[in-house]
Amino acid sequence: MDDERREPTILDAEVAGPSAIEPSVGVPREIVRTQEDVDRVEKQIQLTAEAHRRFRIAALRVTKSDDWIDESGKPWLQAKGVERLAALFRIRERNVKAEKLDHEGGAYTILVSGELASDLLDPEGWVSSVGSRYSHEGFFTGGDKKKEPVYGDVLKAAYSNWKARAVTALLGIRGLPWAELEVAGIKREDAGAKVSHAGAASMGKMVPMKLRNISDKDKFKGAVKEKAGSYPRWDADKKQWLVPEEAVNVATQWADTAEENRGPRNGGSAVQAGGGGAAEGGSE
Repeated sequence: MDDERREPTILDAEVAGPSAIEPSVGVPREIVRTQEDVDRVEKQIQLTAEAHRRFRIAALRVTKSDDWIDESGKPWLQAKGVERLAALFRIRERNVKAEKLDHEGGAYTILVSGELASDLLDPEGWVSSVGSRYSHEGFFTGGDKKKEPVYGDVLKAAYSNWKARAVTALLGIRGLPWAELEVAGIKREDAGAKVSHAGAASMGKMVPMKLRNISDKDKFKGAVKEKAGSYPRWDADKKQWLVPEEAVNVATQWADTAEENRGPRNGGSAVQAGGGGAAEGGSE
């Protein structure tokens, strides 16, 4: 009796054929019985893979080159590109929640979680994702450790991070290399910005510069970021600025030996290179 009730094994398959053992989980057992069934399923998988490839290209073509940024060598879709895709694919959100995690010294991380689905593709095909931002990133403080970030700015950035992750995951375009984006006409050299982060594998070149009497540091930082896509950093130990190489000329225009400086000026005699040349450093 025990022999009659035992589960079939690979030995049974050798004697009785493939139908003696149930197919693996995930393969519909009622359709995989013969070699013809296997061939049919394999063809369906190939067609599905090709459909996904063509669909990714179609989704990418909805975006523009300047919707993307070059983030330490990898493409990242900015909010304006995300919103363009969300509108076209009629993407809905649900169960969106924000959580604040406090750290020592007053810093904090905001986590945003939630789900997305596309009414155009599959109204019930919900995808979950999590996004986050750290309050004391240079993006919020401009490299000034004493500056208190605005909570609302961090919250909005965390939400944008979550939505970008969720939308690109839903549409199958998350984590693609530049080469695949270029097939859809998205060119790396035309990206909206180039950003490097501390600790990333690829870091932008930062040039040490001694800039005297910059009265409006926020405008100075904004001008540098507009040019290079990343903020300058203040090196408190060496009393000098670390400026993205692409924005050295812009930084020069903001230096002045005068007691007051009301904005950028022409020329740059007050600028001195510090540290003997370029230094490697991550920008925010």
